[in-house]
Amino acid sequence: MSFLQKAGFSCALFLFLPAPPQAQNTGYPPELYSRPERTNYLETSLHSDLTSFVNTLKQSSSLVHLETMGVSFRGKQMPLVVMADPPVTTPEEAQASGKLVVYIQGNIHGGEVEGKEAVLTLMREIAFGNQRRLLKNHILLFCPIFNIDGNDALGTNNRPTQEGSPALAGQRANGQGFDLNRDGIKLETIEGKALAEKVLLRWDPLLFVDLHTTNGTWHGYAITYAPGLLTAGHPGTVNYLKNNLLPWVKAKVLERAGYDIFHYGDFYEYPPKTFAGMLPTPRYLTNSMAVKNRLAILVETFAHDRFEKRIDSNIAFLVSLLEYTGSHAAEIKTLIGTTEAGVVAEINSSGGTLQRGVQYMSVDPGTKADLLAYEVKSGQRTGKRIWFPDVNFILDYKPAKLATVPRAYVFPVELTGVAAKLREHGVLVTQLSQPSSLKGEQFSVTRLNRETQIYQEHHLATLEGSFQPVTREWPANSFYVDLAQPLAYLIFYMLEPQSDDGLVTWNYFDQYLTDHGVNTQTVPFPVFKVLERGGSSVENIPASDRPGVYPNPANDRITIADLPVSINPLVIELINQSGQVIIRKQVSGNRTRETLEIPGINKGIYFIRINGTESLIKVFLGAREE
Repeated sequence: MSFLQKAGFSCALFLFLPAPPQAQNTGYPPELYSRPERTNYLETSLHSDLTSFVNTLKQSSSLVHLETMGVSFRGKQMPLVVMADPPVTTPEEAQASGKLVVYIQGNIHGGEVEGKEAVLTLMREIAFGNQRRLLKNHILLFCPIFNIDGNDALGTNNRPTQEGSPALAGQRANGQGFDLNRDGIKLETIEGKALAEKVLLRWDPLLFVDLHTTNGTWHGYAITYAPGLLTAGHPGTVNYLKNNLLPWVKAKVLERAGYDIFHYGDFYEYPPKTFAGMLPTPRYLTNSMAVKNRLAILVETFAHDRFEKRIDSNIAFLVSLLEYTGSHAAEIKTLIGTTEAGVVAEINSSGGTLQRGVQYMSVDPGTKADLLAYEVKSGQRTGKRIWFPDVNFILDYKPAKLATVPRAYVFPVELTGVAAKLREHGVLVTQLSQPSSLKGEQFSVTRLNRETQIYQEHHLATLEGSFQPVTREWPANSFYVDLAQPLAYLIFYMLEPQSDDGLVTWNYFDQYLTDHGVNTQTVPFPVFKVLERGGSSVENIPASDRPGVYPNPANDRITIADLPVSINPLVIELINQSGQVIIRKQVSGNRTRETLEIPGINKGIYFIRINGTESLIKVFLGAREE
């Protein structure tokens, strides 16, 4: 019996429903049957099926709000389904609900199709079946087909490890030939940009789930999973996934569905002696989310299972996951808030001396444990799963090269592309209002190396050189990035000259360095590390005494409370994501609170900056779209 049958889903697997008669029995339209259900699991859903499905779902259920994330290279709309009870239609309503916002996407690689089908089934059962309970403490965002163009590029040889189940599947790349799971830092694809703008910055999900299928490994698990891997980021969210959430989900899936699931990885010899996990670089979306202080989970279905089982195991995993997050929603929200505050506190207390990794290597030997894998005899798999003892599990990474985390970065005004890329990720980038003398570290580039082979339309780059302490004069309007913000370690990873997956890697500084004669002379790297914060006479306020803002979200006005009376005059600034100061207000006397009037402000994410507090407070404002 499948998990769906055990769980009482209204359309369980293996029933192979033709549609209209059965639709009458279940009480929802035939358009809400997926293509696999209508074709005896011989075919997978196309974009046209998805469009019909989500439009019918919206028309049939008040729990559904439908948005468009973007339009693909081939001109197809990317739907985003928002499900909530009671319904919400804006991020502000979601924030005001106090519920946990979760984003689940399928089909990032067009041929890996079961996540897409599982999401369609789960949305239907939330709207009409017994899974509505999952909305009690959640706002759920679904993107069933992230790679629409790849999904519809059907072929018989796109996914040979799925062994003809289904017979036709899409291609890995998107319509432009890019691998969408290599876009976590550069954000250059249509889909990656849409994800950042329309989901991550707009709805700010605290949990990101990315559904994949393995590429042919013969371990013995129905599902393998991995948290976003820890590199330079704060360990709070990653440790929570590894130590709390994922072990519970693993046990629950086995209990309710009988599926063995385990950490994602592969082995390369038989019998298996070493089992290695994914690489830690943040070009992979889940890893990029981890360095952004979010919970992120990679889910990989076993390619050799039949199509219907792959869908079933996905749903078993997702339902178990959402049961856990639903019952721990308050705990998770507190965790994220504590993690973000911890990042800012680390920069305020240790920026300029703190060391973090910019290049990483595997921890080998790792942990010894037993591995479930398919048996091989005389070079042939028998179909039997057996346990292999004392396998070396390489799942963790450690720094191979360290660098100092500064208090801020500053770079020339002509590097507008670098500033724009940071802002696409939600980083606050400002500009110097006057010429400034800044003390820090300057990296001197002695050589720019570029790989000859093209990768994702780039010749990946590395820099050789060294740091020297120096004080530099910077003109007004130079870009300035204060690291006392929650995305500090993402900024660090992106801007460090020797990062193994930063903007140097993706050629964002090649033209600048070439124009300045790199490889013929030593060239100062254009991003300067500020190690000592200027304005030493400004008083620092202890974290426990820092101001708060309410309401948040807000429409017409926002109040800042617990203002420090020790600073006079005190200046409050409201800043947009482009770093522009929208409101600057000076407060004198002994006022402990101040209200900013913001009628008609564009809807979006803003920051409150108060002199002396050395931190930024994120707020959600506005009553109309930008």
